[in-house]
Amino acid sequence: MIRFFLFFLPIVIFGDIVTLDFINKAPSSISKDFYIWRFLNQRGVTSKEANLVYKQRYIKSNKKILYAYAKSTDDKNIKDMVRCMKLRYKNINSTLSVNCLKYAITTYKATKINRNIRHKIANKIYKKNETVAKMLRILNKSYPFGSLMLTDKDTFFLLFNGSGQKYRRAFLNRRLSHKLIGKIAEDRRFDKTLKLILIDK
Repeated sequence: MIRFFLFFLPIVIFGDIVTLDFINKAPSSISKDFYIWRFLNQRGVTSKEANLVYKQRYIKSNKKILYAYAKSTDDKNIKDMVRCMKLRYKNINSTLSVNCLKYAITTYKATKINRNIRHKIANKIYKKNETVAKMLRILNKSYPFGSLMLTDKDTFFLLFNGSGQKYRRAFLNRRLSHKLIGKIAEDRRFDKTLKLILIDK
């Protein structure tokens, strides 16, 4: 652990430019991800260099690294994906492509989208992304909790775990049935559900 700390100490203290050689030699870790992020945010990084370091990230789902990578890479698909991911809820509507909607819609954003727009988007994406479409339709219900209790596990976790505290308090602050708990308790995503319940007074 001490050796690992000393390995990174010069950059931490002096704020040197992070080089490609440094990234290539650094052991795979969360700390390395930090330096990959710093490298990608430096000026003059080429698309080839960005591609090389991005492949070395430790946590594959790190959005900060992805967003920094999109600035340097020439990969149009990555740039389009990040552009859609960054869309604010006010700019999400049914005129967007199905592929863009796949990245643009999160449950939290969906709770803020106009009801009619949610309906149109659900119809548009249903064949390609059934779970998200079902989540949108539940949000449009006058009593969403009742529909949530009857839905499948994927839709339950997508909506409950991702909707945000304000929405959960307003619409989902009800007792979970024993039947539902029995259905979802063994799923690893239930850990997050429990955490969200326990930390909210």
